[in-house]
Amino acid sequence: MAVNDLAAAEALVGEELFSAAVFHCHLAAEKLLKALWMETHAQGAPPRTHNLARLAAESDFEEPEWDAFLDDLPDQAVASRYTPRAAYSGQEAAEYLQKTRELWDLLRPRLS
Repeated sequence: MAVNDLAAAEALVGEELFSAAVFHCHLAAEKLLKALWMETHAQGAPPRTHNLARLAAESDFEEPEWDAFLDDLPDQAVASRYTPRAAYSGQEAAEYLQKTRELWDLLRPRLS
């Protein structure tokens, strides 16, 4: 569930595990957008993709101010998980967490 990944990201920032926190921000955003996709489609399953911009567009969430974040976060999820040199400062991880919380606050009310 998206709420669990958001909580995990918050806890990981608190534990100074910044790369893992960024990864969980992506998981939370992806699950949230897939839930929104399910709300906007009568049947079927959401696409098997990590592309947040695609999920947003297919879920009728087209707000240009979110484009950069939705394009960037999947790249960070890959880097945070698989690139040994990916290191995030506490400030960077906190910024990703804050944007993910804002996305949650914006989209959660649209879900039943």
